[in-house]
Amino acid sequence: MPYLKIETNRVIGDIEAEDLKHALEKVIMDVMGKPLERIMVAFDQIDMDFGGSNEACAYAQLQSLGGLSKEVNDELCVKFCAAITNNIHVPADRIFINFIHLERDHWGNNEGTFA
Repeated sequence: MPYLKIETNRVIGDIEAEDLKHALEKVIMDVMGKPLERIMVAFDQIDMDFGGSNEACAYAQLQSLGGLSKEVNDELCVKFCAAITNNIHVPADRIFINFIHLERDHWGNNEGTFA
């Protein structure tokens, strides 16, 4: 179950945020082969600086039970950056992404873990 959280200092409208979430869901489905029913995407607009500047920037964190590897992460990085740049106009060199593999006993749903 992938969970992707995007934080940015860009002020954008609800339609742009929804378009970005849908674009990122599609990337996860295409690259990781995960069904939409198991993908969570969150989007937050926050006060954030990078490199001493408040120019547009973004931080993304993808947590997943399996499905991550160097090859997958490389492809996700390219496609996440493209989606973020195309949808909310954050340059790729101001986007940082963290990939986190979770153990099955560290993720729960419906009163139990996935272990």
